Amino acid sequence: MKKEFLLLALGVGLWLVPEVSSARPSTKPKIPAAGIYLNSANSPLLDLIKSSTKTIDIEIYTMTDIQVREAIRDVIARKDKVTVRILKDPTPFDEDCHLWPAIAAEEQARMQATRTGMDGGAPVKKLTPSEMADCKDQRKLVDDVIKSGGEYLPFKKDQLCKDPTKYCYQHGKILIADGKTALVSTGNFDETNLCDIQQGVGRCNRDYTVITQDKDVVKSLAAVFEEDLKGSKYDLQSLVKSQLSPKVTVSPYARDQLQDFILSAKKSVWIQTQYLKDIELNQTIRKAASKGVKVTVNVGSPCSFSRPAGQQADVFKQIYQEFDAAGVQSRMFTQSQKINGKNGYMHAKAIVVDEDQAWVGSINGSFTSIGNNREFGVFLDTQKDVNALLKQIQADVADPNSESWQEGLNCVKDGPKK
Repeated sequence: MKKEFLLLALGVGLWLVPEVSSARPSTKPKIPAAGIYLNSANSPLLDLIKSSTKTIDIEIYTMTDIQVREAIRDVIARKDKVTVRILKDPTPFDEDCHLWPAIAAEEQARMQATRTGMDGGAPVKKLTPSEMADCKDQRKLVDDVIKSGGEYLPFKKDQLCKDPTKYCYQHGKILIADGKTALVSTGNFDETNLCDIQQGVGRCNRDYTVITQDKDVVKSLAAVFEEDLKGSKYDLQSLVKSQLSPKVTVSPYARDQLQDFILSAKKSVWIQTQYLKDIELNQTIRKAASKGVKVTVNVGSPCSFSRPAGQQADVFKQIYQEFDAAGVQSRMFTQSQKINGKNGYMHAKAIVVDEDQAWVGSINGSFTSIGNNREFGVFLDTQKDVNALLKQIQADVADPNSESWQEGLNCVKDGPKK
């Protein structure tokens, strides 16, 4: 990718700070400065919502944090109301509270019929009284937004997914405020992403957010949001090629941009992501290393949720043996790597090339994420921001509680033991 395509004027705002309390001021904040933020320490999300004066447009996978809901309620209750429009995935894999139960039931039945599993994951469990109360409040926010004159709609997978017969999610995480400021996050608007200690989280995620007022970026993200909000099929591929800024990535048409970016490296590539399972992406990573580029990958422990076994373990072993053979260095991020004193989890998706260019977004290293989901990302080359991002990635790689892939496969520092 040509370097001029990577220009993203993120200004001087940089907020990758040491992890501290997630408490936030009660006074109306200013618009967050452009730059990159560490979500668990100083997320700009709440401040951006509260600083909005006219419009808030959100396209999101999950949005369960209580503070986020209250911030939205605050702005729509003002005398000069802020118009809020929200587009959300109706059946997230890891969410038991469905805002549109009928859609969730229909999706599960459809995926069962195709013998490919249920789009909502495991069968919906019976919620505890406290979970049900929270679920009712989430559903009430839908009504609150609509009654205020806004919109709160489910992402129409049958119309907007590249292949709606397969797994597909609206997995992007963006917010556009007043048509001038855009937020692109690697994390959802939930308590683990924000490390919301007030909600008693037991786990906090490694996640990042980019704030930008770059007109081309904001315009591009807004264009996709407007089309997605309509809920009808449209030619996203043509939109990406002819109208959107090359500073922005939008899945399912982001593969070439990301792979070209990795292969543009002359000296080094640092990749931090939940997992690396996509065959073509992994080939690209190995190809970069074979050219003499120093490639380091930092991914979540395979034992983060359950002990890998059988074919799952075999595939994982093959991926990292091939990385080893190509000269790719790898480290697993474990729950022993604490974030704000809580168990850590690798949820970020970031790439740094030659220590002077970077990409941050919502795309995981899977075919579904790259080739079927709706995902968003941005390129940046403001050196101060790239340096701070790289510093955090390097710190996570060097953390003594990280582990090799062999240790990860045996759950030495993470997950269930034998």
